[in-house]
Amino acid sequence: NLDWVKFNKVLNSKTDTASKEYRKKEWRSLDVNGNNIVSLAEYDKWLHVKIPEFFYGPHNKYKVAFLKAHNKAKSLSPPPKNVSQRDKQLLDDFVSWEEFRLLLFYTRMFLEFYSMFDEVDSSDDDKISLQEFKMCVPKLNKWGANIKNAEAEFRKIDTNNGGSILFSEFLDFCIELDLDRDDDID
Repeated sequence: NLDWVKFNKVLNSKTDTASKEYRKKEWRSLDVNGNNIVSLAEYDKWLHVKIPEFFYGPHNKYKVAFLKAHNKAKSLSPPPKNVSQRDKQLLDDFVSWEEFRLLLFYTRMFLEFYSMFDEVDSSDDDKISLQEFKMCVPKLNKWGANIKNAEAEFRKIDTNNGGSILFSEFLDFCIELDLDRDDDID
């Protein structure tokens, strides 16, 4: 079981004053060299300290959610105006302070979506077969999917036509439908 209370505390993306102060404090510990940008490696190290359960044992596979969240957040703010094209490309690989709140938001969201993916992937092979998908339609509908034709929906989600649904495909499906686990604490 996942500790959603802990994740909500660590990955706090709320906009109230206390949440902003929390993020300022955490940003200072994350941005160790003070350059106002954070790499995936720095974020990964911070997550190791804050939620180590995702780096050892059965939850280690959830790390893909951290990567996807970092990739989504890092391109949200425009680069500074007085920066060369080369430096703009370099900065595209980092998350800025302005993007940090959304990095936490996406990390929390993608962890939830990965937990759904993991639950549907009963064979534990990091992909969802048509059979697994069909078996979980009631659960997916409970999360907000409203699937009427499982095979047609499966083909729609399987965008690379590989015969199974990968996490990146499932993630797009979850985002599009704004799915929500019923047992997590939002």
